[in-house]
Amino acid sequence: MQKHVDIVFQRITSDFLYPLLKAHGYYQRGRVFYNSQGDCEFRASALLNKWGRGRSASVTISAIVAFRRLWEFIRQFDYFARTQMFTAAGCGGGIERMLPSGRKPNWLAIHEHSNADALGPELVSQYQEFVFPFLERHTDLKEAIDDWEGNTSFEGMTRAAAILLTGNRDQALLAVDRLISCHQERYEEFPRASEAEALDACKRFRSFLESADTSGFRYRVSSDQV
Repeated sequence: MQKHVDIVFQRITSDFLYPLLKAHGYYQRGRVFYNSQGDCEFRASALLNKWGRGRSASVTISAIVAFRRLWEFIRQFDYFARTQMFTAAGCGGGIERMLPSGRKPNWLAIHEHSNADALGPELVSQYQEFVFPFLERHTDLKEAIDDWEGNTSFEGMTRAAAILLTGNRDQALLAVDRLISCHQERYEEFPRASEAEALDACKRFRSFLESADTSGFRYRVSSDQV
């Protein structure tokens, strides 16, 4: 027998969220929705996280915009060869990344006595107020470059490649040099195999960017954007 939280979640998604996404041009694969606009690909979902033997739960909102040309460019580098587009060239994540600075997430909770007709509009409101505006803003690659700034994982390399594809090779190489310095310091402090691999990947990625042919992959931005 289905638990109450599962029934409520099914109703707030099927009766409220899914019609909203479809009205915005999204198509459904399982419980994940996709859309496209020019070079950008979108993915949106709402997942149920249960606890307390399934009697309570929260709804996790996730949305990503990915850049197809950027992905096709960076997947030429072996580090990204087997990664998916939304992982390698995507910007976004959970609802907390889409909120204004200083704003805390209002996690949607479902309990034994929750009412789907009350929670459904709340879920729709979060998409309308935060998710859709975030995705729309980040169809601009400059916004994604700013969002990736400071990230020392693979997103840092994605950011450097994005800068290169806007026509600024010097800034792209500088961004990779900062990643190399960061991983070098980490490796010297904690000489783990994972840090050695990350450091090696960054160094090889720099060589890749230095000699890469960007024709067919470039993005147009104004000269003062990057």
